[in-house]
Amino acid sequence: MTRSIVILGLGLSSCTEYEYTSKTQKDVFQQSRRNTVDILLVVDDSCSMAEEQAKLANNFESFIAAFQGIDVDWQIGVTTTDTYRTDHPGRLLGGDDEVILEDQNGRALSTVRWDRTWNYGEGASMQLSIDSYSATATAIKDNWCVSTESYGDGDSGTPGQSNRSCSQGFPSLDTASASDSGVEDTGSSEPASEPSSEPEEGDEAIQAAVGDIIITEIMMDPLAVSDELGEWIEVQNLTDNTLDISGYRLSDDGKNLYVIPDDVFVGPQEALVIGRSGDNGQNGGVDVDLVSSGITLNNKTFVLKPEHEDAKEIFEEMVVVGTTGSGIEMGLEAAKLALSEPLLSGENSGFLRSEANLSLIFISDEDDFSPQSTASYQRFFTELKGEEAYRERSRMRISAVVGKTIPPYEEAPSCESENGIGYFGPRYIELASKTEGALESICDDDFSPIAEELGLLASGLEVSFELSALPDIETLAVKLYAEESDDSFIRELIKDEEFFYVIDNNTITFDINALPASETYIVAEYRVLPGSAEIVDEEESSE
Repeated sequence: MTRSIVILGLGLSSCTEYEYTSKTQKDVFQQSRRNTVDILLVVDDSCSMAEEQAKLANNFESFIAAFQGIDVDWQIGVTTTDTYRTDHPGRLLGGDDEVILEDQNGRALSTVRWDRTWNYGEGASMQLSIDSYSATATAIKDNWCVSTESYGDGDSGTPGQSNRSCSQGFPSLDTASASDSGVEDTGSSEPASEPSSEPEEGDEAIQAAVGDIIITEIMMDPLAVSDELGEWIEVQNLTDNTLDISGYRLSDDGKNLYVIPDDVFVGPQEALVIGRSGDNGQNGGVDVDLVSSGITLNNKTFVLKPEHEDAKEIFEEMVVVGTTGSGIEMGLEAAKLALSEPLLSGENSGFLRSEANLSLIFISDEDDFSPQSTASYQRFFTELKGEEAYRERSRMRISAVVGKTIPPYEEAPSCESENGIGYFGPRYIELASKTEGALESICDDDFSPIAEELGLLASGLEVSFELSALPDIETLAVKLYAEESDDSFIRELIKDEEFFYVIDNNTITFDINALPASETYIVAEYRVLPGSAEIVDEEESSE
């Protein structure tokens, strides 16, 4: 909240015009300059956090709305509170994902898990070697390679066709992607049989067991079209029987889930392609047998930036970090590791920019159990931004979405909701208070207001401005100027729509969709209520 401190020349200067017992006042403010901000989200990945991660993922648009149209140069990285069970504490997430094919009872029939060390490329599918078709082979990196055979609009893959053997010179996932492999495209593979909508006459369909049907090819990062159109997954029937896979599911360890509809059969040795769009005029030219909803595949993006076309989808994959992490949450320590060597100039390279503000946001239903004192962590994070960060809070802020209400007795939860409980987080709360960050409840059912507030705070733009005297609200007008001159007038804002007067702290507060742009001048003109000017004058003289 900013007091009126900017005094301008010409017609924008503060003035006093007495009339009866009141006077007219002009308060002049300037919006903060264009902000550059690095945002590190530290998300609890313990077993109780599935619902909270999903709520966070679903509110990317609310979070990022504060940045739209106001010239904020932002980037986002995500890590977890786990420093114990993971081999890479503090590493920014991205490039890791999994696809699981399950039967109706949740039994896994085929699983593929990959991470950033699997060197799949943009515009090229990852395919299982045809001589490694088995349920156990899909888990082994060496059995997969990068496809080099073109289809449709120019991406590489063999959707619905038999794969080649990776031993035939296809680039392995330890080497190069298809685009720079040097492997010659030898033409299309032989097509597999078309999938069946119903079993052949006299052929009774059976339920698939482990080893009967497996995942054989995955396109997770098409170049010809966007991910939401061009991603696909191929599964293959390995038996001589027709398989009924009605009600089977594709899922991951996060929130992704696609349930195969009724009456879907896969004939002997047939391949089935499940994609996000069934229109091969828009999906990059792939013939899709089933159109999925609810399945997205993670790309190799470790630092999310405004230029990413699939930013919302990448964010959703990033923040749904799973629930297999340690129950001893060390969010502050994880953040310190993320911003320290060797990660800072290694795998997390490019995240921390010297000119950018730093916004740390912790989301957890437990308190922090990191080994050092909160003062030590605050000092470390502050000094990343230099001495000025001790005076200018916007240079480094810590925000927290935790249990924020003191419980009635020890070990009692701080808050409860339909999705679970949250325990008091005093260490996070202390640092949010000391750095003037946001503090919200992990138990809130709707995360959109939380995401919006966090985004606004990270944007660095001022939302509220404190007036120098009490206004006659009926006379309050707010105008915007591009420069400190009357002839740079932009427009007058609409009261109670684009801005609001908050009597409790005597401020004008802007709607998120009407925030004044970077470095805009804001002029609030109003008739002072009788008696309030004298009170303000006394306060200022006492200062």
